[in-house]
Amino acid sequence: MYMMKKICAALLPLMLVLPCAQAADELSFTARSDNEKGLIRVEGRAFAPWGKRKVSVLIIRPSAEGNVGVNTFSEEFLSKVYSFRIVDCDENGAFNASFPLDKMTAEAGYYTVRAAASAIPAEAVSGNDQKVLYVSEKIAAEVIGKLNSAKNHSETAEIIDGDYSEAIKNSDILSLDTESEIYKLSKNEVCKYLFNMRSYDGIGRLQAAFKRSCALADIETCGSSELAGKLEKYSSELELNAVLSRPDYVGNKEDVCALIKYNRKNIVNYSDYKTEKTCPAFFIKQLCAVASVNNAGTYERAYEAVKENAELLGIDFSDYNGYGKLSEYEVSKCMNIEGGRKFTSAEQIKSVVDERIKALLNDRKGAESSGGSSKGGGGGVSIGTQRPPAPIAKPKAEAGIVYSDVSNEHWAYSAISELTKDGVLSGIGNGEFQPSSPVLREQLAKIVTEAFDIKPCADSAFDDVEISAWYAPYVNAAYKAGITNGVAENRFGVGTKVSRQDLIVMIYRAMKNSGYVFSGEGKTSFADAGLISGYASEAVGALCGEGIVNGTETGIEPLRGCTRAEAANIIYKTLQKMNRSEETGIYEN
Repeated sequence: MYMMKKICAALLPLMLVLPCAQAADELSFTARSDNEKGLIRVEGRAFAPWGKRKVSVLIIRPSAEGNVGVNTFSEEFLSKVYSFRIVDCDENGAFNASFPLDKMTAEAGYYTVRAAASAIPAEAVSGNDQKVLYVSEKIAAEVIGKLNSAKNHSETAEIIDGDYSEAIKNSDILSLDTESEIYKLSKNEVCKYLFNMRSYDGIGRLQAAFKRSCALADIETCGSSELAGKLEKYSSELELNAVLSRPDYVGNKEDVCALIKYNRKNIVNYSDYKTEKTCPAFFIKQLCAVASVNNAGTYERAYEAVKENAELLGIDFSDYNGYGKLSEYEVSKCMNIEGGRKFTSAEQIKSVVDERIKALLNDRKGAESSGGSSKGGGGGVSIGTQRPPAPIAKPKAEAGIVYSDVSNEHWAYSAISELTKDGVLSGIGNGEFQPSSPVLREQLAKIVTEAFDIKPCADSAFDDVEISAWYAPYVNAAYKAGITNGVAENRFGVGTKVSRQDLIVMIYRAMKNSGYVFSGEGKTSFADAGLISGYASEAVGALCGEGIVNGTETGIEPLRGCTRAEAANIIYKTLQKMNRSEETGIYEN
């Protein structure tokens, strides 16, 4: 009753000083709630032919039903009024006012805001009313707590779409635009990201997360041609401004967008914003680095791209013991990350770098201790005529050699085991053979020269084969024996993977140089025979005719990279076919 009397006392004198009611179009205003500060803010403009004037603003409680009557002094009227104020306009008729609400106890719901350029606010046209939702921190905290406790994204969706009360929806309390097209079409994706970004410590963070979730859902579901535009559209929400200005994004935009689409299901892993490395910006920067490596035209440029983006790719070169002793030329070649190889993730690049550098370090260690390591290898070759010296019997290694990654059930176990006993093969260190790793040209040169008892040669034949390199004597010996002439003038192609057809060619020429007589029953009638290069056709036919090489369901696969296990198996079958003498070490038909 006291409050009612207070409002009446405020209204009565104003009727004497304010002008009479004006037309509704003489006033425009907007009203909004500020839940964080506990305010309802009203601002607008009164249009009038005279200077400064006053505007009456009325705030009606959420619990009020129906229209507020014109009887300003009635008990009914006063019971519905939360607040009333006369606001001064400036010289241009503009006005603004803030109405405080108790952040913890104020009634939750939609407050009606009415403004009029008149003495009595009830005289304002009801069609001019604006509804403003206000909820206390306590209520908002209740709903946010439910979201933080959600068990999955489906439960997140149920909470957002649910009702706090008959009059208020949870989405309204949280000011989330669930009527947007993105939310309606991609609710599952939006809630998936929302669930991943919890825990929320207030409405502000939740609202920001909702906008981010909608942006990520739109990116995830849009077409490839739209992606670049979407990234720019949501650059603020996703904090991408710095990323989209990077040279490696601008220069590789199409490829980066293709990688994003390929990895779209992994975006959720970079959407919690809890750390710098768990947000979309970091994810896209990673893919920019991947695109840079993919588009590098040479080993050297690919290596430079890796070094520049090492942190993004998760690579720490200091982890490789002995790395500092390697030359950049050695590293760039051994990593085998030439341009045109289409990596799809940072993890793939890191895996290749780890594998190659560790293999190189093991080779270097082996060279320092015993003159080299035999880890598979090979590559493109051309015909030579020189024959090797007579084969020399090789002592067998101690039986019982076992690799931790080659069980006796492995399909190439016999080949790997027997060649290891014969000293043709050795592991890469740490008791491993790595049967699935690709074979490099210099590695195969060593295996072939060891298998056919070709004496190592110190004479340098190629510009890219350093005299001090562990593989130099074997590469030079293979060249001198006519097994290979390299991939180009004065270049052997160190660090290049060996294709199946190139492995076959090297073995074929080594067999001919050893005096082996082929049956002449060549076979090249494979489904993919058209892929066999001209220089390799004779060799493929010869080894297939001898039963040393067999095709698969898809053909001979001449261009596919050869693994260490495959190389071991083919060489083992070759030596069996040639019937190597246990006494003399000579291969005989």
